[in-house]
Amino acid sequence: MIRALGVAGILVFSACADQPKRLPVRQQEAVERRTPRETLERPATPHPAVSLGRKRVLDGIWMAAASFARPRTEGILVKLPGGKALLAGGMLEGVAAGLPDVDIYDSASDSWTSGPPLHEGRYSFPCAVLADGRILVSGGKGPAGAVLSTAEIYDPKRNIWIDAAPMAQRRREHQMVTLPDGRVLAAGGEDGAIILSSAEIYDPGANAWSPVGAMSAPRLLPVLQMLKSGKALISGAPTAPGNRTAELFDPATNAWSPTGSMREPRYAHRGVVLPDGRALVTGGGASDDSVKNTAELYDPGTGEWTLSGPMGSARYVHSIVLVDGKALIIGGEDRSQAHDDTMVYDAAANAWRPGPKLLGERAIPLAVVLDDGRVLAASGRRGLGGAPNLNSAAVLAAPGSFVPRAAARAAQVAAPRAAARRFVEPPQVLGDA
Repeated sequence: MIRALGVAGILVFSACADQPKRLPVRQQEAVERRTPRETLERPATPHPAVSLGRKRVLDGIWMAAASFARPRTEGILVKLPGGKALLAGGMLEGVAAGLPDVDIYDSASDSWTSGPPLHEGRYSFPCAVLADGRILVSGGKGPAGAVLSTAEIYDPKRNIWIDAAPMAQRRREHQMVTLPDGRVLAAGGEDGAIILSSAEIYDPGANAWSPVGAMSAPRLLPVLQMLKSGKALISGAPTAPGNRTAELFDPATNAWSPTGSMREPRYAHRGVVLPDGRALVTGGGASDDSVKNTAELYDPGTGEWTLSGPMGSARYVHSIVLVDGKALIIGGEDRSQAHDDTMVYDAAANAWRPGPKLLGERAIPLAVVLDDGRVLAASGRRGLGGAPNLNSAAVLAAPGSFVPRAAARAAQVAAPRAAARRFVEPPQVLGDA
């Protein structure tokens, strides 16, 4: 069975711009003589073409970033304020024990620092960002490999974890989403014995979980998406009938209702809500062990699903983020190989195209969009099941906007060596006297 990777909360995007370039002194003085003073003093408005934020990220390349301490997979990666990201939990390949490790990435210094450990190590768990910016995690598998009901909250302002009330039911490989009223919906998963159709809601104000209406089908490794209507859409499962069906959760009634079914069965797929309000789901596996190379769009207005243009290569357990209004798929695997590529979906053209190539294979990757629009990918494994876990990270940034510390160090080492090679005299060949 595929293990799930946690879906990382709510993503917020912003852009940064180039500083205005100054001319050489003499040219600048000439411009100043010809230009009215009020024009010179008026702040310049950056042209969109020079934006170094998310507007040009997809034109960039992946660059090796600093590595974190312990290689692992199946944790969570969540955006923090100030260009930082939180990597928490996970497991070592082949060892069914949840890790408490926490690492915090700072894009300004391209560095990881150890954060406060989870109170209980866990993997195969989701997270949700609360309205006040704190991060809720729940369930998963613990240090002894047992399915958990416990929950914790990370407070980025105090840099501590706080125990939250436990869920009503043990769950792993479930999904969570923050509702418009601030509560958090947890749905599906499995309890160590059976796949669950149950759901429950966490109220941060009361620090309490409450069961809500059950779904029409048990769902493991589904996709749960918050629509602009205020309702939550869940889709997919390993087996029928949930493998093709979808349902809507209404926070006003705490109940589920059926909606249109997907065109193809899928689970362990990934999804994102597009700027136009439609929900995109990509790839995934099926009960016949096939892996999908298709994607579908859900229209909240009609409740119907349609296939997008061809996605290209088949994949599941990949990552997906929204960059400049476009969906970016990162890594993943099929039944025969892990992927080292990315794909970009343009909703306006209903078309997929290859995105910037990764630095190597990355199955079960974690990815998040940072405050400045750069994309951070981390963790996962270098190949199919049994392959080594990764402690590496990479950053996708607009051209010229980011030089990772790792790359800077490599350049510093390479420069003296190159200079030394330029000044080494060629060997002399001595002939006969």
